[in-house]
Amino acid sequence: MAMAISPTLKNRIESLDVLRGAAILGILLANIFAFAWPQLGEMMGAGIPIPGMNDWVEGLRVALVTGKFRGLFCLLFGAGMYLQFTKLEARGGWPGTYIKRNLILTGIGLIHALLIWYGDILFMYSMIAFGAMWFTRASNKTLLITGSAMIGACFLCGAGIVGAMSAIGSDMGAGGAGGMDFGLNSQRELAVFGAGTYLEQLQMRGMTFVFMLFNLPMIGLELGGLMLIGMYLMRSGVLAKPSANPTLTRNLMVVGGVGLLLNLLLGASIGVTGNHDVDLLAEFGLNAPLCIGYAIFGAVMVERNPGGMFSRLLAPVGKVALTCYLLTSVICTAAFYSWGGGLFGKLNYFGMLGFTIGVWVLLIGIAHLITRRYSMGPVEFVWRRMTLGDFGSRHAQPETRPETLGLPPRME
Repeated sequence: MAMAISPTLKNRIESLDVLRGAAILGILLANIFAFAWPQLGEMMGAGIPIPGMNDWVEGLRVALVTGKFRGLFCLLFGAGMYLQFTKLEARGGWPGTYIKRNLILTGIGLIHALLIWYGDILFMYSMIAFGAMWFTRASNKTLLITGSAMIGACFLCGAGIVGAMSAIGSDMGAGGAGGMDFGLNSQRELAVFGAGTYLEQLQMRGMTFVFMLFNLPMIGLELGGLMLIGMYLMRSGVLAKPSANPTLTRNLMVVGGVGLLLNLLLGASIGVTGNHDVDLLAEFGLNAPLCIGYAIFGAVMVERNPGGMFSRLLAPVGKVALTCYLLTSVICTAAFYSWGGGLFGKLNYFGMLGFTIGVWVLLIGIAHLITRRYSMGPVEFVWRRMTLGDFGSRHAQPETRPETLGLPPRME
């Protein structure tokens, strides 16, 4: 049964803020090597091994992190889309206002990808959202079946690529994609990001961004599927109040448990064999059940202990998630690229993990400072202004904790 929703600016669903905050921090742990070490060569089959990497530790990171927090963020994007639908439809602003809102996000993602860091996810999210938004009136059954089918198709694509990589084997490693690396190789990446000018980096980001768009059909299956699942979970009420639907909550916990087991087995295979080609399976397809499990587990924990330690720690990050996501890229590129700290390609495996923890602390501190005074982050504020033409007030207002499922938060 769909829950009644009446979004307001003052009332928030605590679990969504906490989960969004966890997703932002987890995405950095997944992306840190792309920030700090040549990764483009791996796309072409000729990467440079990271010094100090332990296959068992990396296997655990792949199992628990790779693709999981990007997937969680996408699932929450779908949940937010459903909240936007209920709010805007009541005001007669659907789909026009949402399309405008999403176009602005497309622009933000494009600016981020070209001017700051090529690994942007906002552009792809917005592209997929233009299709997913038309499912907001679909039945729960349609959302669940269609979303699951899309995720399954993505997994099959990933499995096919892994099989092809295993079959080609050393031929890929010799020159990258049969000798055609289009200038996207590890040596070039080291030279440009480690010692090149900003204009050279801008050019390489543009080339990489275009190259990565060719992955949109496959990754679009995963992102679209997770958005639909997110709508389903939001409408069913389990993200806001899991106890209101105990049967579905238990079933989803089982899904998460199976996902955890499968990913741990995959991670163990990396530890035993040292074969990292299977990382793709953890990132596309197998990530979905575990990120669903993360979402439900987090929602249950928040409901059992509202305002607890993790809520106090992570909710501020979730409230200014877009600002923190972009700030992560600014901090990391400033530390690693030649125009900043120049650490690109210089840290070992555990050095990068340690750097990640340091950025987490910084982001949490900044998010707490922002939310102590303001109700939204600066990027969220501009996004809202451009969408609605109304600045309103950024200053924090007393929030009323939702006592029913009818009081979800605004989703910047």
